[in-house]
Amino acid sequence: MNSSTMSRTLTKLSLALLFSLLTITAHAQDSVKVKAQSYKREALNGRCVIESTYPEVVGRPDLTAKIKAILPQPVKAEELDPGEKISITQNFEVTYNGKGLLSVYGAGISSRSRNGEPAEAHPTKLFNGIVLDIKTGKSYSLRELFGQDAYSKLDGPISKAAAKELNQDKPEPFENHTYRAYLSKNGVTFYQIYDIHVLSSLEITLPYSEAVKLRGPASPLERFSK
Repeated sequence: MNSSTMSRTLTKLSLALLFSLLTITAHAQDSVKVKAQSYKREALNGRCVIESTYPEVVGRPDLTAKIKAILPQPVKAEELDPGEKISITQNFEVTYNGKGLLSVYGAGISSRSRNGEPAEAHPTKLFNGIVLDIKTGKSYSLRELFGQDAYSKLDGPISKAAAKELNQDKPEPFENHTYRAYLSKNGVTFYQIYDIHVLSSLEITLPYSEAVKLRGPASPLERFSK
């Protein structure tokens, strides 16, 4: 092998090694870089208007696509009365970005009007979020975080904490399991706990020290026990 051939071979090997190291680093990263983006959509000839902000994950279109999938969608024409319009606003932000996990959550409202006047007693509150694995792009459901018996494990701690927050003597019973969760700085935060307008904005956070004890098998919450 002459010097020129050897030089080209070494260059190819160096580039391959560099690419391998960059790939390993990207997959092993604990957090990602994000930037805020705006989203606006009109449907049904302007009778449905949606405005949102959401975090775009720099260099990870796969993660960004999953975040965009939870943005509010237009209503169907049959869901609006004649002459009725609906305006939907929901802004999303990163609530946790570390330990190889990215959590995004957004609250908002939808309001209906007719002839420029409100068409309902109060606007509808909107809540949505997603917990993503940075390496694989997997999104985690409540049961994947806490196991198939999630509700039987969580109902007690959540209702007890909710009663304390609401200054109630005894917990409000859960008629439906509407609550979901996102990751926050101090723990796992549960939202839309009660499907009642006045209480729908209530949030309860279980510290990670408590949440990890209730985690399901292969749950990413294991990362908070270290």
